[in-house]
Amino acid sequence: MEKNNKKIILGIVLIAVIIIGAIIFVFAQKHIKISKLEKTAEKYIEIGDYENAITTYNKLILKKDDVEYIEKLDLAKKLKKSDESFQEGEKQYKNSNYSKAILSYSEVIEKDKDNYKAAKDRIKSIKEIYISEIDSTIEDLDFEKAESKLAEYKDVLDEETIVSYKEKIAKNKEEEEKEQQEQKEKEELALAKAELEELMKEAARISKQNLAANPDYRSVYYVTSNKANIRSGPSINSSIITYVSQGSSVYIYDIVEDIGRTWCRAIITSSVTGNSYDGWISSRNLDYSL
Repeated sequence: MEKNNKKIILGIVLIAVIIIGAIIFVFAQKHIKISKLEKTAEKYIEIGDYENAITTYNKLILKKDDVEYIEKLDLAKKLKKSDESFQEGEKQYKNSNYSKAILSYSEVIEKDKDNYKAAKDRIKSIKEIYISEIDSTIEDLDFEKAESKLAEYKDVLDEETIVSYKEKIAKNKEEEEKEQQEQKEKEELALAKAELEELMKEAARISKQNLAANPDYRSVYYVTSNKANIRSGPSINSSIITYVSQGSSVYIYDIVEDIGRTWCRAIITSSVTGNSYDGWISSRNLDYSL
């Protein structure tokens, strides 16, 4: 009887050992599979195969509902989206669609180590392209286009750069307008000198004719009054161009008689400034009566 009891106990122990061993084996196999899946998922992440990484983490979650796997799955999804954004950015960059490229590059996350730095470098490169375009339009003196481009790129360029280029455009615009005004004044002055030379030639021609007809004729007179008005026409109602002082030379080339007054069309050179004027002056201001 005692011998039979021993056999029964031994059998029970043996069965228990087998069951425990089987349980341990099952758990060990499960752990090995989980461990293998973990390494596989990490490898996929490492090589940038985020789609398979997502699939593998989903399998892990089914086997073991662990918060760590859920977090890693979420990261894998973010990395996948980040990589897609970078690839889209590259596509738009190659097609010179820089605004769209920046939008895509801006969605690349910092944890996407393969693409993050490259995306930042691309954004920097695009900013340099934008600045180069603005500089080019300024050099071409197309300030309206420069202002338009600056407004177009305001969401990409930093505030300091925008303010700096606004000032640069305004300064260059002012300098160009000043230069154009100076050039216009030079051209007007050159034209006035040319017209004055023509008038002098015409006055000389008329003077020659008058001298041939009358040996006592003289064309050059001098202002005797302290101040003589030069008018735009042969009348006291004509507007005053300027005035000249005593001693100014008057080179007459036309005469118009008015009631009680003789008006002389002449080239008048100021004795004070040396400037010459084409206008009308009364003979009463001259050293000889006509």
